[in-house]
Amino acid sequence: MIEIIWDKPFLRILKKWKKKHPDLIADFQDILILFTEKPFHPSLKTHNLSGKLKGETVGKRRFSVIKTMQLI
Repeated sequence: MIEIIWDKPFLRILKKWKKKHPDLIADFQDILILFTEKPFHPSLKTHNLSGKLKGETVGKRRFSVIKTMQLI
């Protein structure tokens, strides 16, 4: 299980996103739970990046709020 660390800019973006998409909040929470339990689950479509962002991971889901994450 991994821990998600939220920074202040992300929390502001998330707050705005929740206001725009109240119907997707439950789906978003389900995906976060799945991500913390199994970060490389096939349905999350996570993959490693190259170039400037080498060593970071990104998830391809319909939520634009989740951008990149660094797995420690």
